[in-house]
Amino acid sequence: MTPHPTDPEFTQAFSKAWTDDPDALVEFFAPEAYYRDMAFEPKYVGREAISKFHRYMSKFAPDSFIEFEDIRAADGRFYGKWRWSGTYGGPLRLRNGKVIDASGKQFTVFGVAICEYGDDGRLTSHEDYWDLATVLDQVGVTIA
Repeated sequence: MTPHPTDPEFTQAFSKAWTDDPDALVEFFAPEAYYRDMAFEPKYVGREAISKFHRYMSKFAPDSFIEFEDIRAADGRFYGKWRWSGTYGGPLRLRNGKVIDASGKQFTVFGVAICEYGDDGRLTSHEDYWDLATVLDQVGVTIA
């Protein structure tokens, strides 16, 4: 069973699941939950779709490291700052459909997660806000 967002163990377990354990990651979500990466807009509904997003993220940066910190949880909502770092190792499809090949360069970006959870602690929604332009600049991608 996954820790409740108000439990002290939650931050570390959630970070580890995002970093390298997609099976554990989906257990943090209710079956009907959604994940939305606001830099790209699509909404991934349900555990299978959330797992699909994680696989896509892992192709983009196979050595991804995600660390949550300063999570504040109460009344069915949590907010947390995170840091994502890795190496741009796979293709990236932008909103306009353009696909950019890997550069092999490293990146680090900070973001914020805004989430809701049920009484059992499983997430019903998770929205990530971060600056895609920061990553593109660090990996040497120029958008014209």
